Amino acid sequence: MAEGKDIHATEQENKPDGRPPLRSRVWARTGFGEKTAWDLLQLLIVPLALAAIGFVFTAQQEVRQQELEDQRAQVEREIEAQRAEQVTFQAYLDQMGTLLLDRGLRAADENSDVRRLARARTLVVLDALSPTRQERALRFLNEAELIQGSPPNQQTVITLKYASLPNSELPHRILLRGANLQQADLSGSNLAHIDLRGTYLAGAHLEDADLEGANVTDEQLALCKSLEGATMPDGSKHD
Repeated sequence: MAEGKDIHATEQENKPDGRPPLRSRVWARTGFGEKTAWDLLQLLIVPLALAAIGFVFTAQQEVRQQELEDQRAQVEREIEAQRAEQVTFQAYLDQMGTLLLDRGLRAADENSDVRRLARARTLVVLDALSPTRQERALRFLNEAELIQGSPPNQQTVITLKYASLPNSELPHRILLRGANLQQADLSGSNLAHIDLRGTYLAGAHLEDADLEGANVTDEQLALCKSLEGATMPDGSKHD
């Protein structure tokens, strides 16, 4: 009979008052007395899973917020750069207007200070401007007849010798399309991938100029004063 009793019953008989051991009573009061190990594991999995999901969601939100802040900062930088560029371009136009109207730029001697100032300012501005405003600056110079030879001696007021016109992402930029560049000094300048259709190049100096990929005809180039050392549209070097 004693052998048929389970351990729990034996422990109860060993107690003077017949109550279960203290450990069993405490465990029963917690509500887990009837739970299996799997039941207990499930109780732990659910809050851990929820905590993990919350952590991942919070991390994703922080990454997204940082991306939005970076995008906003980039837009603000671009807007500020455009404003600064517009200020630079407007200052250039104002200064050129002063040189033309008040300092007699057109009639000034080739080696005069006013000519040197106009050329230096032009080259600096062309380096600083984006392709869009480069086009506007060059159209201003063309319409003001400052970069082509002017009568009676066909002398160029402002030369673009060694001017840097960086390539943009768009092929065949229209910077100089249709311009009158008669007698213009473009030697050593970067004219790669520029659209020169309709541009008048009679007597133009293109020594050592980069014309690779430029949209220009052989007939136009034949009118140039010199192409010595120039990189031709097909990438070859002119003798």
